Amino acid sequence: MLPESSVRELLRAGSIESIEGEPRVTIQPKLDYQSFDDLALARLIAARDPAAVRLVTKRNNQRLLRAAWSILKNRAESEDVVQSAYLRAFAQIATFEGRSTLSTWLTRIAINEALGRRRAGQRRGLAAIQPRQAARIAPRKAEFARCFRRRAWSA
Repeated sequence: MLPESSVRELLRAGSIESIEGEPRVTIQPKLDYQSFDDLALARLIAARDPAAVRLVTKRNNQRLLRAAWSILKNRAESEDVVQSAYLRAFAQIATFEGRSTLSTWLTRIAINEALGRRRAGQRRGLAAIQPRQAARIAPRKAEFARCFRRRAWSA
């Protein structure tokens, strides 16, 4: 039987579980995630392994951000795209078949997400234009709308 102080330390560290008052020590081996192939990492992510998720995001963040930025030319929007791409990818990670690398699969998802955002921005009008350009164009559009309304009411 473990001393009470040791049990409290292990409970705090997360390496011990208490079942109906009786402590049970669980030993989890350290995994070398760097040595896993893409399919193994995908399986670990599907099993909700936080270390595998952290490794994949760390490896691919810069690549996905660059791909999104090359389409959108807006850093904040690109960061949102990368986050959305990770959410979509991790939700569908079970469909990853390993025919391409995991980074290629993630990049394609990010590119599709960025293209979708750009199309949505073009449908909305000014949202697709860069902020500095929008600041110059918006007053002109407002002035045009006022003139148009005056003409429509006077006719």
